[in-house]
Formats: sequence, structure tokens, C-alpha cells
Amino acid sequence: MGCGAEPINASTMRAFIDAFAPAKMPPEAVMPAYGMAEATLAIAFDRLDRPFTSVHINRERYEQEKLVELSHDLGAMELVSCGSTFQGHEVGILGDDGVLVPDGNVGEVVVRGPSVSPGYFQNPEASSVLLRNGWLHTGDLGFKLDGQLYISGRMKDLIILNGRNYYPQSIEWEIEQVSGVRRGNVVAFSVPGEQSEELVVVVETRDAAREELSKEIRQRVHDSFGLRARDIVLLAPGSLPKTSSGKLQRRRTRTMYQESTLGAQGSRLAGSTATRLKLARHLNGVRARALEPHRETAGEDSRARPHQLGLKQENDMSHTDEEILTIFKQSVKEVDQKISVDNVNQDTDLGAIGLDSVTQMEVIGIMEERLDIRFPDEDLATMKSLRDLTTIVRRLAA
Repeated sequence: MGCGAEPINASTMRAFIDAFAPAKMPPEAVMPAYGMAEATLAIAFDRLDRPFTSVHINRERYEQEKLVELSHDLGAMELVSCGSTFQGHEVGILGDDGVLVPDGNVGEVVVRGPSVSPGYFQNPEASSVLLRNGWLHTGDLGFKLDGQLYISGRMKDLIILNGRNYYPQSIEWEIEQVSGVRRGNVVAFSVPGEQSEELVVVVETRDAAREELSKEIRQRVHDSFGLRARDIVLLAPGSLPKTSSGKLQRRRTRTMYQESTLGAQGSRLAGSTATRLKLARHLNGVRARALEPHRETAGEDSRARPHQLGLKQENDMSHTDEEILTIFKQSVKEVDQKISVDNVNQDTDLGAIGLDSVTQMEVIGIMEERLDIRFPDEDLATMKSLRDLTTIVRRLAA
């Protein structure tokens, strides 16, 4: 399966590979790649016979001098190889002066070859910007090293503070390490200040201790980059704008921040209960099928069932409130280990646990599978507390 991003996060790659290791998915099954619609998708991709490769480089020289220097220092940044250029095509790196630079230099990635589009349909103005001097200008920053292409981000997203260059992804990935921050839901950008550009960070979180979280993020940014953030904006899950394919929209986030409309548009996770539950059931089915080979090899289901928790057998459809609560807690932990359910009881409001609408439906989907029941949509629409949940389960199991 292909993995493409600008840039690819090595930690995310490893986490995905580790998550599917129980299903015997080999590491080489995930292939880093680079492409765009204007090049009929494929531009470069890695080999299929090996796990992904990466390099650690000196962050200072990379960001400020646009030079690649291999480094294993603590502050080194890691970039994933997107592999070699698609057969019959050529990838070049342009310096600031518009001249091709040798390997190990950072610049704009340009492409030419038989699959490159001749331009945008009935849009000669946009086509003239895209295609210049025989090259397709991607707008991405990157470099080549030992025949491999590495992507570091979008030119338009580059943050310039006090005359220094910063890649937003570097800042975002560092902030994701702070407990309470939703991974993949951080946006960093700059806005005009009184004297120069200033840093703004927007984060999605379920954490109720917002003041403390803001302090931790500020400290992390200062310790890692020596930067002072003008503003830390904390949003509810699903508030950051993303494309239909799930990519963060940094420039739109910046515009919404300047217009004071961040979070006002509602959650992108919103949708009908039926649609969300249908998706959750599908995801749970995919998860179960992926783990099936592992379960057969292990001789048992790796997901704990009620009888393994010291509860009644599943063919005994009656369950006490405490048993249902135990199944609920385990289902939550399976969906998100970071959510605390230690102090949850029958009177706990579902919204206070930290479940967004999609995560809640995933939990419901797992409980449906465990208990062999189906929650009616009308019940899900009115369910507010765990007591409501247990009442519904006992009624359905009766």
C-alpha cells in the first residue's frame, strides 16, 4: 500500500506497521511514494522488497542553509525516502535562483516526463504558472540524495520568523508529543505582528485542563525551537479544516484564525448517527478481518470477551449494569488508550469522558459485536449517560 504526504512522518509509518504486525503484515507492505494529479499521480515510489528508509539530518543547516548534512544528534530531523523517480521521468531540484542544484541541496521539486499534464483544462493562466521551461513546478520543497527523493513540505507553508526558516511539520510533530494533543490535528503558521511575523499554533484536544495544556505547548515550542508563540488556540475534536482526503488545510486555518471563525463552523466529524454508526461497524469489521490470521495462529481471539473478563458467556444474554460497564470501559480502551475510564460510573455523562462523535460510534460498534446486539438509531440519538447505555443494552438483550 502506498503512503504519500508532504512530508511523510516516520513515526506514523512505524506506528501503522506496529499496529498491523499482529496480523502478520510485513513492514515492506507499506511503500512511501510521491505524486500529484498533474503528473497523472505517480512521480516517485520506494522499492517493494524492503521496509521504508529514512535519513537523519542537521535541522539547523537544513532549514537555514538549505543543505543536507547527515546527523545523529539529538535534535536531528528525520525524513522518509519517497524512493526513485518513476521510469521515463525526471525529477530536478531548483534553487532560489531557478537553477537546478546538485544532490544534497534543498529547493523546489520539478518534474518532467510523458505522464505530466500539458496544463489545466481551459485555464491557460494557471497552466503557465504550473509549467515553465519544460518543467512542472510542484510547489513542494525537497532534495535528492543517492538517487532517492525526499519531500520536506510545501513552499507556501514555510514559516519565516526573524529571518529564519521553519517547516510547519517540524513544529507540529514536536507539539504532538505533548500529552492531550490529538496526533495529526495540529497546525502551525505565522501571522503579521507589530514588527515581524509571529507564530500561531492551533491544536485539537479532548483535554479539559486547557490552561495547563497551553503552557506545556508553549514550553515545548520554546525548548525545541527557541520560539515564542503569539497564540495557542485549543479546539474541540473535528474543528480543524481538512480536505476530503484528510489533509490539514494550513492556509485556510490561517485565514479562519485571522477572521476569528475557527471552531465556529462546527465539527467536520458531524453527520447523522446512522452514517457514523455504519462507518464504525465497517471499521470494526475491517479490524476483525485484519486480526483474524493472528487469532487463528494464536488459537484464540486476542480481543477479550465477556467470559474472559469473568462475566457471563455471550449466549447468556442477561448482563448486570456492572458487567455492561466493564465491557464499555474495555471497548473505550481498545479505541483510544489515552482516554481515562477509571472513575467512570453509571451516572457519568458520555460527553464528559472525552469521546467525540466518531469515537463514540466506534465504541458502540465494538459493544455490538461483543454483545451480539444492534443499537437502534433512535436510542443512540437520545443516549446521554452510561445509565442510558446500560438500560438500552439490557432491553435489547432481554
